[in-house]
Amino acid sequence: MNIIENPQHHEQQGFVWVNTLPHGMMYKYAQLHTYSDTCKQSFYLAPDLRLIITLTGRTHLRIGRQNLWIKEPAHAMLLPVRDLEIAEKVFYREQQNELVLFFSRLWLEEWCVFRPRLRRALLTAHLQARCFAVNKNMMECINKLLASKNLPDSWQAIHQEAQSIALLAEVLTHLFPQDLEPEEALNLREKRVRRLAEMLREPEFDGLGLTDLARSCGSNITTLQRDFFEQYGQNIEQYRRSLKLHAARDGIHQGMSLYEAAELAGYTNLQSFKRALKREFGHMPMHHA
Repeated sequence: MNIIENPQHHEQQGFVWVNTLPHGMMYKYAQLHTYSDTCKQSFYLAPDLRLIITLTGRTHLRIGRQNLWIKEPAHAMLLPVRDLEIAEKVFYREQQNELVLFFSRLWLEEWCVFRPRLRRALLTAHLQARCFAVNKNMMECINKLLASKNLPDSWQAIHQEAQSIALLAEVLTHLFPQDLEPEEALNLREKRVRRLAEMLREPEFDGLGLTDLARSCGSNITTLQRDFFEQYGQNIEQYRRSLKLHAARDGIHQGMSLYEAAELAGYTNLQSFKRALKREFGHMPMHHA
């Protein structure tokens, strides 16, 4: 669903267009003009991979003591976020056009299943921004993505998902050329971790504890926890909880009630469920018509 938001701040005019795509992807396109010298907005950085592209103006993010900048038009930043963070965005007296793509950690895990080096680089890093100039191939994907609003509604989501993936592929090819090639043979540790991730996604293994999971993967708890964290940046229980919360969020987007979503995620207390959603995503998911 496309959502048009007009900024509420009296120092800005323009719009922010947010579109939630299938499979844990989303993109946001903003055209904003700031009339004061500076304008600041606080927000949550949820765990995901975000691709920030500044088409005009500048982008300035403050996260704790860290300042992240895109100071030139047609430049971009790939920003992996492993843990929920509170951030501040600083706007300056200028016109800013910005495109931001969001890719969930679960989507990245599936996409990188045969690329363990790339998976580790994207899932274990935290706020390690990589800045670069937008090249011709990337710009073609950007233009096609932004032009998709002119397509019939029935085709928009498919086109936007395809162009978002194509754009990310161009960026990763540029930034990680050596890590994109699939590895012919996964080593034993990677096979065990991959097997565990597959089991955690299957409902039939929901009742298994860590000891039984480790035994099923031919390992022990200590070794499997260490290997899993090295490849995914989360411990096993964090990952399992994240899977359930993502499934609950998708259910809410599709019209499921909060009570039904809480039950799906394994929560009996609605307030605890709401707090878990905010910790995971930085906000409460909304129903999408």
